[in-house]
Amino acid sequence: MVTNIPQRCVPYWNNYEEAKTTKDKITALEELIACIPKHKGTEKLLKDLKMKLAKLRAQLTKEFESRPKPKFLFSVSKKGDAQVVLLGTPASGKTSIVNSLCNANYATGKTTTKPQEGIFKWRGCEFQIVDLPPIISPNIDKVANGRAIMGIAYNADIICLVVDPTQGIEWQIKLLIDAINESNMVLRDPPPIIVKRLPRGGITVIGIDHSPFSIEELKEILQSYRITNCIIEFTDAATEYDLYLALNPKIRYKKAIVILTKMDKIPKDEYSKVISETNNIMKNIASKINITLFSIYCDKCREFLGQTIFETLGLIRIWTKKDGIVRRERAIVLKQPATVRKVCEKIHSSFIKRFRYAVVERPSEKIKRKTVGLDYELHDGDIISIYLRD
Repeated sequence: MVTNIPQRCVPYWNNYEEAKTTKDKITALEELIACIPKHKGTEKLLKDLKMKLAKLRAQLTKEFESRPKPKFLFSVSKKGDAQVVLLGTPASGKTSIVNSLCNANYATGKTTTKPQEGIFKWRGCEFQIVDLPPIISPNIDKVANGRAIMGIAYNADIICLVVDPTQGIEWQIKLLIDAINESNMVLRDPPPIIVKRLPRGGITVIGIDHSPFSIEELKEILQSYRITNCIIEFTDAATEYDLYLALNPKIRYKKAIVILTKMDKIPKDEYSKVISETNNIMKNIASKINITLFSIYCDKCREFLGQTIFETLGLIRIWTKKDGIVRRERAIVLKQPATVRKVCEKIHSSFIKRFRYAVVERPSEKIKRKTVGLDYELHDGDIISIYLRD
């Protein structure tokens, strides 16, 4: 054992030395690094421990890749403008959400054993809501069809963590987040690191000042991932965890929302307490995740959830106009930023070749009507008329 760690960190060091699996070693080492105070006297020790941690994560990635691929017993094809999956523990109220949003009639009060889906129509958008079987363990291999469940979440556009505040908030969120992380997903934006693998040319590092390691240490870590030729660019200050994410091509960065269900069972004077508790838990686990309240007896909850999904995904609605009539029943839904070209592509591929010009109406601006080309950027609520060559 090293001699220059504080006494309070000794148990964490012992846990690290006694850990049997790679995953347990990573957890113990993360706890040890968090325990050690950050000052000049511990700089070298922390650097060494972070190097060990980076190599252990590389080893864990190799172990994961060597596992036999699971046979998925079910899958859900995407429909509508976005696929929204509901992930929760048993009896969290997922099925009731699908029934409420989609006018479905799935049986409640019993465990969901296979995906249940419906279409949630909200202000011209159509969101596919998928109720997944419950998660009962952070180890998804201990969940029935766990790999298949998380495979659907992996490919979805957004994950909704369905949490029942009457059961206790913290353990539910932690269990769900651990299961997500176990499945090569993280609820955050991509790290400020770009890795471009090359067939030859060695390793080139750009922006080394933003790296948590020196060039020599970086090359050593990259070799542990079997990367000998690449350009790695740090665009902003990065941590060793950011580096791990950037070097793992299977990691998927997911948008997420926390839905607090069954709020009709919580006294109204405790709403702020429930929201505050959830916020505090999420700050320590994941960042930039919206929290929304839901009750099947609340029409405003449906509206607010639709708005939250729409904004979290960064979508806009474009309304088409033909023969002076605006088609309000169904919008063209696009991710921001979006141009007239994207609208044409979504309607029909031939629209690009035959395009003459488009007229965009934007009631919120002084010039309410503009004649524009394919590269004109659109805003939510724009009304568009497209004129084609014969």
